[in-house]
Amino acid sequence: MNQKVPDPRQAAWFQFTSCTYDAGIGEARLVYRFERGPELVERIRFPYAPWPPEASRQAAFEDALKVLHLVAGVSYYKAGISQRIEFDQHAPGPELARFLNELYVQGLAEFAYVNQLDLSGRISFSPEGPTPTARSLILPARALVAMGGGKDSLVGLRLLQDAGLEVLPVCV
Repeated sequence: MNQKVPDPRQAAWFQFTSCTYDAGIGEARLVYRFERGPELVERIRFPYAPWPPEASRQAAFEDALKVLHLVAGVSYYKAGISQRIEFDQHAPGPELARFLNELYVQGLAEFAYVNQLDLSGRISFSPEGPTPTARSLILPARALVAMGGGKDSLVGLRLLQDAGLEVLPVCV
């Protein structure tokens, strides 16, 4: 059975469908979809990361995973650049919505330029969710930097190093 997938450029909306983590196998599932389209599932495995026994660290990990879901969505969103962005769960609060608007507009600027797209008015993360609760965790001053092989990765790495942070480059 060869079912034709709808063109995401024709979709009225792009949806952040779900974000889950299975601690038993160390796998995160980030799920997205366009109107009338199939689910797009990104799986991220953490094979050597033990699940923390403390509830506060578990909650912090789940909060970070929700942010990762929203940030990683840019790679899927750009397939169609839909007029509307929707959330099945985990809508961002006001501060995160402002961050995501800037991240997507700035992050897709070169893509829009090369493809002669006008992004004005298209990217709009509405602050529908609650403002997250601050969590008290004692963590070392260090950062993971996702290395994709492009200049953005190298610039991010260098900025964090120049700020004096311990940096661990990560390639998935």
